[in-house]
Amino acid sequence: MTDRHAKTKVDPELTRQLDDVSADDGPIQAVVYLEFGERMSPDEVSAAAQRLIESATSKAATAPSRVNVLRNLGIVAVEAPASFVRS
Repeated sequence: MTDRHAKTKVDPELTRQLDDVSADDGPIQAVVYLEFGERMSPDEVSAAAQRLIESATSKAATAPSRVNVLRNLGIVAVEAPASFVRS
C-alpha cells in the first residue's frame, strides 16, 4: 500500500453502500475532498479533479453520470456506478 492510500479516509456509510450495490454496479453518490498538503487555487482544483475523473474512468471502464467540482472548496461530487467510485 502506498503512502497516498494510507491517508485515504473512506466514510463507513459509503463503504456500506458500495458493498450493497457491488453486484449490480448501481449508482452511488460520493463527495471527494482533494487534499494535497497546501491549499490549491481553483484552477489547480479543476485540473486535479479532471485527472481524478480520467483516472477512475480508465480504471473502471465506465464514466460518472454527473460531476460537480466545487473549485473554491477543493471538493468533487460524483454520481457514478459503484465500480467507478471504488476506483
